[in-house]
Amino acid sequence: VLFRSVEGTYAWMQFLPFEEKGSNQELDNYLGAVAKPDSFGAQAWMAGVLFQQAVDKIVETDGPNAITRASVLTALSGITSFDANGWMGAKNPKGGFSNCMVIMQVQNGAFVRATPSEKGKLDCNPDYLITVTLDPTVEAQKVQ
Repeated sequence: VLFRSVEGTYAWMQFLPFEEKGSNQELDNYLGAVAKPDSFGAQAWMAGVLFQQAVDKIVETDGPNAITRASVLTALSGITSFDANGWMGAKNPKGGFSNCMVIMQVQNGAFVRATPSEKGKLDCNPDYLITVTLDPTVEAQKVQ
């Protein structure tokens, strides 16, 4: 009943959908470890992967005894492009958005990949991102 009202609606996401198990190892790791996957859990998993990469870099460079709060923060600062091992579109973890996405469409009550058509792939185009500059305080004052 719910899906009838949204039939044909498009939704974009910045990581490979759960339905594409088998297309990416990190996605498979998450799905294999979590009983009820959701987007919040996926984002938390990706944050854990980022933390792991920072710790691995510290150990590789200075050994396991060099893992401190300060060294983790420094290592994280040095990561300027992160893609959770290909599960999400690459982006700077300090902020912003990736120009990579999957567009899904509700068809016959189910989400179906619209673009790109190939399972396990993201559509990445720098033209997908634009910069919007505004003063939120000024814009809020315009709301009646």
